[in-house]
Parts: sequence; structure tokens; C-alpha cells
Amino acid sequence: NSFIRPQGDLMGSTVAGLEDLLRMSYGCGEQNMINFAPNVFVTKYLNATNRLTPEQEERAKGYLLDGYQRQLGFQRFDGSFSAFGDNDRSGSTW
Repeated sequence: NSFIRPQGDLMGSTVAGLEDLLRMSYGCGEQNMINFAPNVFVTKYLNATNRLTPEQEERAKGYLLDGYQRQLGFQRFDGSFSAFGDNDRSGSTW
């Protein structure tokens, strides 16, 4: 089956379904950031293109707040961060 989907912008076909990339962060510090960062970029893009619905915005805010709080859990006593917090020998530059 072939489908034709008209798009109002050049990036339309590339970013169709972009809101599906919004997801809850989880895992160690690196995994958390891998899931946290796309939430920032997707939300900013959808907002800039006037495609961010109120429901998506609420979901994204929840994910961003939760991901940020999770990331703070990987901060070490010296202020640096590492994949496993104080369980690692030293901080990291990630």
C-alpha cells in the first residue's frame, strides 16, 4: 500500500510522529541523559513550530522534571557527575 501525506513544511515527513519520542528517563546517569535530552529537543521543536499540544506539553514537563531530578541523583559529593554517582571512583565529563 502506498500513502500520500501532504506536509506543510520541508521537514514534515522527517518529523511526523516526533511527539512519540517523548519518554520517561530511566537507568544509570548515561541512560537517563540519553532519554532526557530528546525530551528537551522535541519539546522545543514542537513549540517552535506551533505543534505542541497542551497534553504533550504537560507530559513533556513531567518527563523533564522527573529526568532532571533523576540526573541530580548521579551528582557526586564533589559536585561532579558520574554514571553511578558516588559508587564510581571519580566523576566524568559527560
